[in-house]
Amino acid sequence: MNDSIDRRLDEACTPIYIFNNQKIEAAVRRNAHLIDANDLENVHRRILKVLGIDGERSSRYFSFAKFKALYTNIKLSQESVSNEITDMDLI
Repeated sequence: MNDSIDRRLDEACTPIYIFNNQKIEAAVRRNAHLIDANDLENVHRRILKVLGIDGERSSRYFSFAKFKALYTNIKLSQESVSNEITDMDLI
């Protein structure tokens, strides 16, 4: 019986989980150029507070390691696009 309750709770929380993940990804993508890697921990803490994220059930980015990986991937992606644009300008 508890398994059924846990499954229903997970299903009910899924939209919140997805919403929080999308909000965090969008915020980091929009502001990656403004975020200094040294301030990443503070940014992570503030985002969790603003969105009211209090555990892994609320967002995949609850752990700092996963948040840092997201930031790194977005930053590398943006730098790659920037380099491609620079290369195109040189042609």
